[in-house]
Amino acid sequence: MVEVIRPKFDVTRGWPNISAYDKTFAKVVDDAASTAALKVRQGTVVAINPQGDVYPATVLLDGGAFKLYMVIEGNDPLDSYAGDYLDKVVGIAGDFEVVLSTTMFVAGAYAPGDQISILGGKVKIADGSNVAVPGCFVVSYDSVSDLLKVAFNL
Repeated sequence: MVEVIRPKFDVTRGWPNISAYDKTFAKVVDDAASTAALKVRQGTVVAINPQGDVYPATVLLDGGAFKLYMVIEGNDPLDSYAGDYLDKVVGIAGDFEVVLSTTMFVAGAYAPGDQISILGGKVKIADGSNVAVPGCFVVSYDSVSDLLKVAFNL
């Protein structure tokens, strides 16, 4: 699949009026301890550090240690001119489903029902090197279009 400027990203259920809620974050940083500003695109899964900034999440051994959000309005100029102009991102949490294109997930053999984890802000199959995010799983995977539909309960 060729992605021209904006990759495929679509919230198919749960937001804006059902069971997910959105929150605006003023700063994105490299990691929990960093202060260096970072640009992220929609579809990135982020966690909040003690200063209230967000950073691309990685869930390795402890899936319940921090609150996760999925970015729906990024601050990368290739993703959103408004988010870049305001230098803010909007993330959602709660129960929702999204369709992600290949740049938003780690390559793998996804099947409906597979539990997922997060690596560097991207969806990844939960395996021995990481743990599953509770309540998050694959709904469908279209290998021809390289589109992954995932259900989240963050």
